[in-house]
Amino acid sequence: MVSRGEDVKKISVIVPAYNVEAFLEKCVTSIIQQTYNNLEIILIDDGSTDNTGVLCDQIAREDSRIVVLHKENGGLSDARNAGLDVCTGEYISFIDSDDYIEPDMYECMMEEMEDERVSLVAVGFIVTEADGRTRNMGAQLRKRLSKEEAFMNLFEEEEMFPSSVNKLYRRQLFENLRFKKGMINEDTEIIPKLLHICDTIVILNRAMYHYVLRKGSITQSEFAIRDYEGIVVYATAVEVCRLHYPEVLPYAAYYELSRIYETYVRLAKSENHHSFWKQEIILRFNIALKTVNCLKWKRIRNKYGRELQIYSVAVIIGYSSMYRLMMIKRENRG
Repeated sequence: MVSRGEDVKKISVIVPAYNVEAFLEKCVTSIIQQTYNNLEIILIDDGSTDNTGVLCDQIAREDSRIVVLHKENGGLSDARNAGLDVCTGEYISFIDSDDYIEPDMYECMMEEMEDERVSLVAVGFIVTEADGRTRNMGAQLRKRLSKEEAFMNLFEEEEMFPSSVNKLYRRQLFENLRFKKGMINEDTEIIPKLLHICDTIVILNRAMYHYVLRKGSITQSEFAIRDYEGIVVYATAVEVCRLHYPEVLPYAAYYELSRIYETYVRLAKSENHHSFWKQEIILRFNIALKTVNCLKWKRIRNKYGRELQIYSVAVIIGYSSMYRLMMIKRENRG
């Protein structure tokens, strides 16, 4: 186990908690038992209405590294910001309170941070489905990336997940940056801003963060207004690349388009899609505009020509009609 000596730098682990009494203890235990143990564990009770706040206080009495902050409910971004405002570590990590981590995650991350040029280290996910099945998501090889390469990885290889929880950050990245309060998909909004102020980024070829999908989560059969409102975050990556990484801009634009199209497909396939006819019209209009924009880049046309054709047909005749035509063609070929 890595010593807690004075020469070992501290990691502040920020854990927002809202009505998670059934999962919190497993999460915190996985942090307490890390092989790298110079940790400051900040539990933020975000106005819970169950026994989460009481459980936070009970857990804190068992380990002097744990700090508990009780606050009015303000949402995930607000809770994380509250943790950032009080943390004292040289490094920062975020863990969602219904997830947990592998015992040596921080030790592996800190080994990379020995190089002072490294600003951010990311690991892969071990995803547990609602039915108990697991799958790994992440890089097959360790990668050391420049900022521009990290953006390309985010857009193309998708190993640099737009998530804040599978990463370790140097504290200075958050000196002038906070999560947007009330923002949906707040991670996707802040990650491009963080990458831009990094020096070197390392992606480890190990899945070490356990992301657990719970029963009762939103499924493909239902669509919510937050799904529609959440698409605005993808514009952040486009804007950052427009200002600073023009070579990457075409891929950022296609990244935004593909995510908006995925949202449209979710809406079209949902059982309650008739309730969102206004949002469907707006989505189809946006997809049409952004498809035309992407067509101006030859490299995007060459790589994603088929997808751009599908997007164009879908917005003209509608996803459902396009899908029926595709099924008819498939049957005729058979």
